[in-house]
Amino acid sequence: MEEMNSNEIEKLTNLPVSADLATDVRTILQEARKIVARQTNTAMTAAYWLIGKRIVEEEQHGEDRAIYGDALLKNLSKELTAEFGNGFSYANLRNMRLFYRTYSDFKICYTLCIKLPWSHNRLIMRVKDPKAREWYNFASKYLPYLPTEEELRRELESSGRDEIENE
Repeated sequence: MEEMNSNEIEKLTNLPVSADLATDVRTILQEARKIVARQTNTAMTAAYWLIGKRIVEEEQHGEDRAIYGDALLKNLSKELTAEFGNGFSYANLRNMRLFYRTYSDFKICYTLCIKLPWSHNRLIMRVKDPKAREWYNFASKYLPYLPTEEELRRELESSGRDEIENE
């Protein structure tokens, strides 16, 4: 995982100072929360990849087809939801499994996906063409603004060259 990098620290410590204390404190807190959100996203994206990897290893023991995958995911979903709350539905566990299958090399996953929100990764990992998928990952990271999930969904659905698969 990444630590808070020096650019983030520098930005936080070099915020403009106004004549109003409350405004300055709000700005500091807002910027700090953005940093925390990015760090949380990075950690959770890595966690989802690791969960997907573990599911695949358990289900398939390295083979292509799972014999008891559905029952395994349904039971795991019940256990995790009881302990951790929402976020571990059967569908989301399938997404984690697909995320790992799509980016089974963690170095590639880290390079392409770690900075994107989970909602964006869920959409992009369904693009069948690996080169198109790589382009969307790269472009999403370097756009002047990150498209919303809906904007990204429309882009993926409207581009005729990229078939989207549903798991």
